[in-house]
Amino acid sequence: MGYTREEQTQYQALLRASLDYQAALQDYIAFDQRLGRKSLERMGSYLQGIMESGQTIDSARALYDNWVSCCEAAYADEVATPEYAQIHGRLINTQMTLKRHLALPVDESLGALKYADPPRAAHPPGASARKLAREQGP
Repeated sequence: MGYTREEQTQYQALLRASLDYQAALQDYIAFDQRLGRKSLERMGSYLQGIMESGQTIDSARALYDNWVSCCEAAYADEVATPEYAQIHGRLINTQMTLKRHLALPVDESLGALKYADPPRAAHPPGASARKLAREQGP
């Protein structure tokens, strides 16, 4: 019973981590949607100003450039807020917690198969599988 109790505890922790991540992701998506609305409001204000001044937009490129400017300005304003730091930080923290909990069953299964994971230093970034195989020998 002890083994299954430990396994059950691990799966419950995995489920909690999954639910926490899902809630954090929903908060992040809601923030992103508000950011989109603020971008649209900025663009609306810009177009209203163009119409009121009697100016015209000469090309689709000019319209696009102004749309990008509106989006960048809205993004710059919002990501500098403590709210964004909290939402983004929570998303990353819950994602890393979920990743850790997902790795536990895999590590245990590989351990049961007597699979030894070589140290990460043995696989430097950009090293090809063929080169690693030559270094390790037959």
